[in-house]
Amino acid sequence: MTTTIKVTCRLLTSLSLILPLPLALSSAWGQSRTAWQMHQGEGIVPFGFVASEHGATNEYDFARIPTVDDPGWAPAPDADYIGFSRPSTLCGAAECQEAGDFTYFQTLVEIPSNAVVTAFTITFSGIDDGVRVTVFNSDYRNGVVVEGSYVFLGGNGTANLANLVKAGETNRVVVTQVDDCCSNCSLQTAEVVLNGDTVLPPPTLTINLATEGVAVSWNSQTGKKYQLQTALSLQSGDWSDMGAPITGDGSPIVVPDPNQDTPQKFYRAVVLP
Repeated sequence: MTTTIKVTCRLLTSLSLILPLPLALSSAWGQSRTAWQMHQGEGIVPFGFVASEHGATNEYDFARIPTVDDPGWAPAPDADYIGFSRPSTLCGAAECQEAGDFTYFQTLVEIPSNAVVTAFTITFSGIDDGVRVTVFNSDYRNGVVVEGSYVFLGGNGTANLANLVKAGETNRVVVTQVDDCCSNCSLQTAEVVLNGDTVLPPPTLTINLATEGVAVSWNSQTGKKYQLQTALSLQSGDWSDMGAPITGDGSPIVVPDPNQDTPQKFYRAVVLP
């Protein structure tokens, strides 16, 4: 997964910019995804029946997934894992399992064309009251849902959805969360897992002028291994490792680069498996 920064240090005093790019096709870092976004949905929707269980599959007949570019999308509380929790809006407004309040979450997952996808799942924690996963790509332009796409109260993940995603393009993954009873309304974590590897958004790089050259920094996650790379042109695709991989400890990583003898330079931080 990659983030790329272009910096012309003679003209700038500081720069913080994210430019997502097409991904390298190597198996180590071919896949990537965008940060989770959240959409508050349409409010309370009456079912006209009493659902058989929390998060029953027929509750989602009343969900209306927003388009990918709907203006109602905003960053999720946690870009990596969602981290959503609030009081239920149903208290005093509807009886338990007779209405739902839907909240939507989306991420765009890039899978390289040479990848062989054998396992694709979304793992969850803190579900209240249920979730459904819908996948959109060129094979399923209107979205696709299968029996294993649903996860109920207390559940922890989907079935293997590998046959729904498509290599060589962007796969839009939408998680529809339903609150159907006056209590909590939450989805604490959602992890995209591809062939056994958790796919996280790339880190946000910041470039600042240093005494000599520039300093490239980003916030790290404990135990994650990062490789900073540079290129002189985006068109060439010729990325070079800058130094050795760095293992994060939860604090910011700062890498100085005194070598600024070119008109422009691009940076990206690769998260290694």
